Amino acid sequence: LVLAAVVACLWVCAAQPIGQLYNITMFGCNDDNIHQVPGAPDLFVGRIPISTDAQGHRLPPPGNFGCQSDGSWALALLRMNWTAPAFRLDFVRLLVWPNALDKRFPLTPIQNGKYVLNSAYDATIVEYAGEYWLSFECAGLGFPTSSCAGPLTSGPLESASLDLDRTSIVVLGTQHVAASVPKLLVDGSDLALFFDWFLLRPGYIQQMAVHVRTDSPDRRMFVAGYDDSMPCNAPPAVRVWRPSPRGAALNDAIADVFMVFPSDDGNFYFALGAVGGAGCSAPTTTPQGCYRAAISRSNFAVGEDVYEEFPLDPDGTILPGNPMEYFKTLRINGGPDSGTRILYGQFLAARSNPGVVFPPGYRGFQPPGNRSYWTGAPSPCSAAQPAPDWGDRSGRCLPSCGKLGAGIAGVRSFETTCARNGMADIGLAYDVPHCCAPITCGDAAHPAPNWGIRAGLCLPSCGGIGGTAGFSDPCSEHDMVDAGAAYDAPYCCQAPW
Repeated sequence: LVLAAVVACLWVCAAQPIGQLYNITMFGCNDDNIHQVPGAPDLFVGRIPISTDAQGHRLPPPGNFGCQSDGSWALALLRMNWTAPAFRLDFVRLLVWPNALDKRFPLTPIQNGKYVLNSAYDATIVEYAGEYWLSFECAGLGFPTSSCAGPLTSGPLESASLDLDRTSIVVLGTQHVAASVPKLLVDGSDLALFFDWFLLRPGYIQQMAVHVRTDSPDRRMFVAGYDDSMPCNAPPAVRVWRPSPRGAALNDAIADVFMVFPSDDGNFYFALGAVGGAGCSAPTTTPQGCYRAAISRSNFAVGEDVYEEFPLDPDGTILPGNPMEYFKTLRINGGPDSGTRILYGQFLAARSNPGVVFPPGYRGFQPPGNRSYWTGAPSPCSAAQPAPDWGDRSGRCLPSCGKLGAGIAGVRSFETTCARNGMADIGLAYDVPHCCAPITCGDAAHPAPNWGIRAGLCLPSCGGIGGTAGFSDPCSEHDMVDAGAAYDAPYCCQAPW
């Protein structure tokens, strides 16, 4: 793979605000999803196709990296040569070559043989508790498309491989929902995994997150509170970015996130992804605005809908408008631009999208926009709004939850909305995702039958929150999405758009 630093703008700079561009040339067929290794910036993980011959039989690993494949993927370690004028990524070694079907080669079972991997792709890598952990989308025998994770074996990275004995399906998909494109984020001592909740039949993607642990009895990664794979519809999963509400036709179907990372000072978190409207099931589909780049900032690594609050480019004036995929960030580690952060992705030919027209190809560019968006400086708070009672949230100076709730008994905060927890939202606070106060079912503000008790919580009726159907099984089993918590339906559901 060759990453060529383009010193001059590729077209008239004055005509677009993005500035200097960097070309990325893939070394294999469709190998357009790479991720820089933290602490080892010359190394990357990436996917490579599993090659086949003309009869469809697999070639011995690592294959020839060509397009003739059985549709499966392997994961590889790559090394960057930063020497100008061309940046070049070279193949180092396979990390895992999944195989569930071809008896000529070793099989790749996980979780004591419960599942067998046959494809592994779209990886991220983090360093956590002294180990490198990979997350990746996985497919194979015994399970639908799911989110997998496992550590690399100990020792030098250049000789490491995925430790299959400790690899697990963290979030298990269903026949209706793919748990896809998992992303790991280290947040201090906490580790979170984000995944695309992809409702297959209507083609609807929202972003979910779970807190995960690596101290299970088998030293595998599972969702906190679990010792086995978590179903993708289970309550611990928090929706962090959903497609925009109905009526926003260019944004109401897709919120596909490819990477989540902290700001340099650790005060904020950024999600890099793509958005689109109805009919936008992939970057190659044709609706206007389909799979255009999107960036959002949050004060919180995990919180319900928090990545909807502060988009960088809501009007489509500074980010590329081309359909694209695998929008991520890396830091250059050599040459004249060493230390520079760039955003990069695979951009297709431009069409009538909102956003800046961008030359197609696998390209990177330096982050656009106001410096305060990326750094939070200067603070939006005045001298009359001192910390810790006040702070920055989404570019606004907002009070703390404690200040909002002064004089109110029983104030609590949650990652999920106050309504899901049978409480009332008392306003946006800078220091918690949702700041809540108790309510009483049966009072004038919460009368029956519009309100009622379920599991000790005062909740609205399904119809009262816009639900159109209630079921005893998850909404996705009916090609619908969650409308919220209701007292009169275990699952309160509505159509995606």
